[in-house]
Amino acid sequence: MPRKRDLAGKIDALRGFYRRERRVPGYREMLDLFGYRSKNAVFRLLGTLEEQGYLSRDDAGKMAFTARLTGTMRMLGAVQAGFP
Repeated sequence: MPRKRDLAGKIDALRGFYRRERRVPGYREMLDLFGYRSKNAVFRLLGTLEEQGYLSRDDAGKMAFTARLTGTMRMLGAVQAGFP
């Protein structure tokens, strides 16, 4: 019988890592972060998170967290500062 994943706990762990380190963890770091023994388990978890919109990959396969995971918003435009 397959184990149930604590997806909310994994997302919180990734958020905590991102806030501390300001970067996406590597596969080896995720093994320790989640307590996994296999990189394949990390790969499958990342596939699930990608399907749910928590991360995205570029054409080269490089991961990036989305605003849904980091809790941040991108701001577009410019604000002028200085003397009027």
